[in-house]
Amino acid sequence: MIPVRVTLLLFVWFKNDFMVTSHVQGLQMSAVDPGYPKKISTNDVHVKAAARATVYKYNNMSNDKFLFKETEIQRAMIQVVKGTKYMLLTKIERTVCTKRESTNLDKCQIQNDNPLKKALKCYSEVWNIAWVGIVKVLVLQCTETHNSHLWNSSRSSVL
Repeated sequence: MIPVRVTLLLFVWFKNDFMVTSHVQGLQMSAVDPGYPKKISTNDVHVKAAARATVYKYNNMSNDKFLFKETEIQRAMIQVVKGTKYMLLTKIERTVCTKRESTNLDKCQIQNDNPLKKALKCYSEVWNIAWVGIVKVLVLQCTETHNSHLWNSSRSSVL
């Protein structure tokens, strides 16, 4: 007789839409239903990494002499789709660091000189397939914000 390995899968749904998947070998918990976008904390470490990936993409695409960095993540959503997709609304601002400098963005200060000061509001979708080490910015759309009042009062229909 040939031995056959069977894995038992149980799905339990709670009121708060958290999914618990119980395997014979152990318990795994996922706070996100596969395929369904959900809000996530803007302070989440993975959200911050996705925002940084957004900034790297912007810096590589722009012709600006200076580097930009994220200064605020206004909204974030997460979706499980063969990896994890993050949908972000992020404020990025011009720093004092030039692109010619090989520098850490965390050490770059925001540009305060009025003629050089610039802020952008960016919507991005970042796809992370952690098990193969892929992080890809799928969508990046930025618009200039002329003052902070517009940033705080405007709302995105996407998020």
